[in-house]
Amino acid sequence: MGFKRQLLDREKNSLAVIRSERLQFDTEKSAVIEDLKRSNEEFNGQSQVGLNIMQINAFKNYHYALHIKIKSIDTAIEDCEKRIARQLQRVLDATKEVKSLEKLEEKQLEDYNFKLQKADENFIAEYVNNLTLRRRFSDDDLLT
Repeated sequence: MGFKRQLLDREKNSLAVIRSERLQFDTEKSAVIEDLKRSNEEFNGQSQVGLNIMQINAFKNYHYALHIKIKSIDTAIEDCEKRIARQLQRVLDATKEVKSLEKLEEKQLEDYNFKLQKADENFIAEYVNNLTLRRRFSDDDLLT
């Protein structure tokens, strides 16, 4: 049972690690989106004043790179979601197994206690029968 509990704890820890990775990807994506917003605002501000072709291409390439980065992060998030689903299933399976073993252990304890109670009852019944027989034999000895 201890081994199964350790396995369950290990599976839960693995799930926590994957969820942590997922959170890091969300944070990274938010940062990239903020960079894109800032760059767009900068582009809009500078385009009011005037930009040459090289500056426009620089903004365009930077924005393209940020969009690629966002798609890459989205792919990593999808992968994390799949890994989370698989790991969550492992945690559920391990939890069911531990619960099953706990119920089995509880049932075995109930059976043991029942058998112990029956053994005590049998001992008491035998003791009473022996005591009754002794009294009967000792009463018979007195009558003869």
